[in-house]
Amino acid sequence: LFERHKEVFSILLAMKVQLNSGEMTMDHFNCYVKGGAALDISSVRKKPNGNWINDTNWLNAIQLSQTIPLFKDLPESIVRGESQWKQWCDLEAPETQRVPDFEDRLDKMHRMLVIRALRSDRTMIVSKEYIADVMGQRYVESQPVNFESTHGESTERTPFVCILSMGSDPTDAILQLAKKKKKEVLSVSMGQGQEVVARKFIDQGVSTGCWAL
Repeated sequence: LFERHKEVFSILLAMKVQLNSGEMTMDHFNCYVKGGAALDISSVRKKPNGNWINDTNWLNAIQLSQTIPLFKDLPESIVRGESQWKQWCDLEAPETQRVPDFEDRLDKMHRMLVIRALRSDRTMIVSKEYIADVMGQRYVESQPVNFESTHGESTERTPFVCILSMGSDPTDAILQLAKKKKKEVLSVSMGQGQEVVARKFIDQGVSTGCWAL
């Protein structure tokens, strides 16, 4: 996984945990993933006047009300308490404030769903709180690669592969580990014509136990 994929993977993992335990249903999952994308704005209850809530967010709210019993009165609440809902939606960080009408009934999962519905730009932020609640804080914290433990999982037939990206170069960490393990490192920068050299180093590593980098 790339670093940018880890949060999405953790969300899916947390949801899988709750789906298996019965704390979440596929209706919850679909509301998070798809929202109200399958609905037609012309065939649902008319949204409040003004432009403070767009069609997408209104359809998300309708979808919640149709599939999640806790939110069955959500559209009515938004229409009835338009001013407080508008004020909440206009907040820079609505996830830090009480959700109008529903706050005392929300757990982390349902709070995540209502914020995903009405302020999708804050979804990943509130999703981290959900992940931490389900699986623990360590699942939302970035963990640096521990090359020594990774090395312990590898064998002569199971190498580990590092995918380089801008600003990320594990070479120094690997060389430090090699020094600690008293291993010779044969290093080559891959490019045109370097395949022969790389194969030679791998063959040498097979016969002598040195590392090919």
